[in-house]
Amino acid sequence: MARSAAALTAVSPTCARELEGLGVAPAGAIRVVPPAVDLCGFGAGTESLGNESPGLGASQAGVADPAECERNTGAMRRELGLPSEKPLVLWLGRMVGVKQPERFAQVMQLCPELQGAAVGDGPLRAALARSAPPNLVVHPSVQDVRPWLQAADALVLTSA
Repeated sequence: MARSAAALTAVSPTCARELEGLGVAPAGAIRVVPPAVDLCGFGAGTESLGNESPGLGASQAGVADPAECERNTGAMRRELGLPSEKPLVLWLGRMVGVKQPERFAQVMQLCPELQGAAVGDGPLRAALARSAPPNLVVHPSVQDVRPWLQAADALVLTSA
């Protein structure tokens, strides 16, 4: 399939080299298109992209320390006023019909062992807040989602 493609892309030079090593394409044939999200603000976990990726400084290269990540996650949850004893599942988006935020509330109702957070605004936000189970926090839209993403264990998308 790669032989018939008009163009081949990878998310990092490291990924491109891996694909070339597997024989997917000859050296230099794969164009690197970095992720649309600036990973600098997230710190840990950027090593899989390779430290030569645009936007990644040398301080982000290397393997993240799991204990440090856990401390950062706990601190972020405290800062956001979220409990830290349960895994946190995050829903981010505009609270409109096609995004189906009510489905996330249904999932949280079925999973009391999890903590949920729905962050966003839209015409369904008030109804979602009224019907939210005890383990679901409904929060208005925020300018910077990085703290929420850092605090979360999983991100859920319920769009139709």
